Amino acid sequence: MIGTTRKNKGEISESFLELTNREKNTAMFAYDGPLILLSYCPPKKKVIIRLSTLHDSPDNNNEVELPEIIHFYNKTKGGVDVFDAMAKKYSVERRTKRWPMCIFYGLLNGVGTNSWVLYKCSKANNKPDIKLRRNFLKELGMNLIDEHLKVRLQTPTLKRDIKESIAAILKQLMPVDSSGSERHTRDRKSTTKCTKCKIPICLEH
Repeated sequence: MIGTTRKNKGEISESFLELTNREKNTAMFAYDGPLILLSYCPPKKKVIIRLSTLHDSPDNNNEVELPEIIHFYNKTKGGVDVFDAMAKKYSVERRTKRWPMCIFYGLLNGVGTNSWVLYKCSKANNKPDIKLRRNFLKELGMNLIDEHLKVRLQTPTLKRDIKESIAAILKQLMPVDSSGSERHTRDRKSTTKCTKCKIPICLEH
């Protein structure tokens, strides 16, 4: 892994952030096990911080203007940007204050993007012809929830409107309960009584 690191991290030495007496195109390296931290000063007077687990030593050639870590990052960051843009275009994220849900949303976005890439690269003979990623993600989502919807549709205590929605999604007929008649989910008790026989009556009928 290789990427940028915020400069406000307490683990970064102050000497890596100072610009005083730093010449342009100079680099400083720090090591901690598999990690290598780079502080690079480009021609513009600023400091660039990069952290890498891919590199384990500084550049052998001191005449190169860009360190290998910076060069490798600039060469490969386009793929990360494209991935982020694709995941954001059709995102499943919702507003939440629970951090596990944020991670879960990120995993779903990543899985959706990666599965589309694998689908496009697949050369299977029986592969369905789906040209748009939007349609692919919709088909993927339906296949993931199909079995769960079928099980839930058989729940006898499920509300009728929910059952109707599930049946419409699955394009199936409403299931009939074992008694041969539909269950009443609403309380049909009435406080209105007949003035003569005192029997409760239904105002709707």
